[in-house]
Amino acid sequence: MSLFSAYVLPLQRQMHVTRIWPTIRAYLYSTKTPPEPPRQLKTDSITVKTREQNRRLVEYHKVYDRKYRKDNLDKRREDYRVWYQAHSDYQRFRGYLFRHPVWAQKELTWKTHRLIATEERVKRACASCGHHEFAGLKMWWARKNENPDADSVEYDCTYCFYAIDPERSKPVGYEDLAFGDMLLALHKARREHDKTLKAKPSPSSSEDEKSR
Repeated sequence: MSLFSAYVLPLQRQMHVTRIWPTIRAYLYSTKTPPEPPRQLKTDSITVKTREQNRRLVEYHKVYDRKYRKDNLDKRREDYRVWYQAHSDYQRFRGYLFRHPVWAQKELTWKTHRLIATEERVKRACASCGHHEFAGLKMWWARKNENPDADSVEYDCTYCFYAIDPERSKPVGYEDLAFGDMLLALHKARREHDKTLKAKPSPSSSEDEKSR
């Protein structure tokens, strides 16, 4: 019998059964990089002067912005109201068309553009801003050419179609209405259109009645 089997093995069995020896996990090296010592600030005259100018500039802008906000509170409120009204009108206009693209494409007409809505994104470059060439859009506005012999058709994105002239975004027959009233009128017209479609008998039902 060897020394290992006579002394070491019984000791290992006892330690395994009674679990008197805890599990120790030790790493021979640390995974953390040692911290870098703090760098000494440059003390030459140009660097010190530039650092002081930047500090004063930040403090000046803080004081100036605080004073401007206090002195022009009414103007800022009015600017924000105008911006929010224009932005909210655009979002409502865009959201309504995206919710009902098929109905808008078939039933509505515009003076300067023609709505083209597709299920998949179509990659084109907007004629006004030049964007959306790589990602594409599902809704484009084709410009109506004054020259019928022109082969090329230019397209605008929804934002440029609305932002350049919000009045032209109103369909034909709704030009005299305010923007909120126009959306309500479009909503009523769409509901009436849906009711008429539901009231019409389907071709299959009419054929079944004739066969009877």
